[in-house]
Amino acid sequence: VSVVAGSEIDEKIALMQQEAEERRQHIRNAVQELQNMFQEFDTKDSDSDPEVTRLTVRNWQEKVVGSGKATLVNFMKPSCPRCDALKPAWNSVAKKLHGASNVVVAEFNCRDKDTKKEAEQFCHQVQIRSFPKIQYYSAATSTSGEEYTGPRTERDIVAFAQQLSGGPTSQEL
Repeated sequence: VSVVAGSEIDEKIALMQQEAEERRQHIRNAVQELQNMFQEFDTKDSDSDPEVTRLTVRNWQEKVVGSGKATLVNFMKPSCPRCDALKPAWNSVAKKLHGASNVVVAEFNCRDKDTKKEAEQFCHQVQIRSFPKIQYYSAATSTSGEEYTGPRTERDIVAFAQQLSGGPTSQEL
């Protein structure tokens, strides 16, 4: 009787282990599905304009230092009311300068979710202490930026970029 009972117990244990593994797999699948949904949500920025170049620690060298163009960068962070307030004007600046200028309009998220620690360290390294902060990096000296401190309007930001780049003025665009 004890041999039969032992084999029944072994079968029950095996069945329970199989059910537990199926549950773990179901949970893994659900977690992966949620991660995919959040990834899609995070990368989809309905307020962003396609003319705004997304900068990261990983692409800074290529997009700014090695681009051969001047770059106007908006250093920002999520959940920043002033950053949100600047976004419409920034998108307009990008549209205005896109194709008609030698200035690339870009945005650097100092709290980038994929490289948060690196992004924060990079922003600290380039002296970004408040948000949003607009810096102009010339093609020749793309390692140090010139801070923009004027009004946060499309007209004024475009004029600043054009003045430094030697490009057409905002009235000529």
